[in-house]
Amino acid sequence: MMAEQNRRKFDNLQIINSPSKAPNEITGKLALKDLSVGERLQLLPISGKASYAQYIGHIPGVSLLVTKPKTLNTVTGMVINVRILLKGNLYSFQSTVMSLNKIPIAYMHLNYPNKVEIKAIREERRVSVAMDVKVEGEKAFANGCNTSQALLTDISNGGASMEAPVQLGVTGDKILLTANFIPSEYDQEISIPCVICQVKGLEDIKTKELTLFHGIKFEFSNEGDKAIIERYVAQQILYAKTCKMI
Repeated sequence: MMAEQNRRKFDNLQIINSPSKAPNEITGKLALKDLSVGERLQLLPISGKASYAQYIGHIPGVSLLVTKPKTLNTVTGMVINVRILLKGNLYSFQSTVMSLNKIPIAYMHLNYPNKVEIKAIREERRVSVAMDVKVEGEKAFANGCNTSQALLTDISNGGASMEAPVQLGVTGDKILLTANFIPSEYDQEISIPCVICQVKGLEDIKTKELTLFHGIKFEFSNEGDKAIIERYVAQQILYAKTCKMI
């Protein structure tokens, strides 16, 4: 209960999250030239659960070639809502299954979209997550160590919040966050330089246990890692919307 807990403050607390605004919404064409082979697509039938496929290629003005998800029961002529996250935008359109193929892999042709809805996902938009991460500090943490495990609790394109068993520093301190932000079929971690923007402590009066909350800002060292975070955040937002969590 909140009444049974006291807050302990470490340094100046700063708000690093600005209020979200409704995303821009426009209608346009999907820039297929920007899609890479293997790009993740969400396929949502008129009735049923969402599945995920991978982009293979396209025939201009005719069809999109995508892998056929094992969890999606499809038939020729089936109507599917397609969503693609690309460069901070969510592309949505309705299509139909033109043909199903098994050789050399299970894939299908989707009708080429004439009209695409585009929504810009803003940097300020945060989404709740629960991800174990590794943190390394330029300076020793409060327990004298330079590494610690932490739990990422929310994330945006520009930063995140995380819980840690130890104070990782004060406002302005530099840390390195390492985690796997790439879809589960890949086991690849990236390390992102960060700066601590705020630190808050919450102590339980009864147990005296202290939980430390850190607000961090990403300071990307390359565009590749920035793109990975943007894609991960967009995927989490899309998943939360699909599950009606936000």
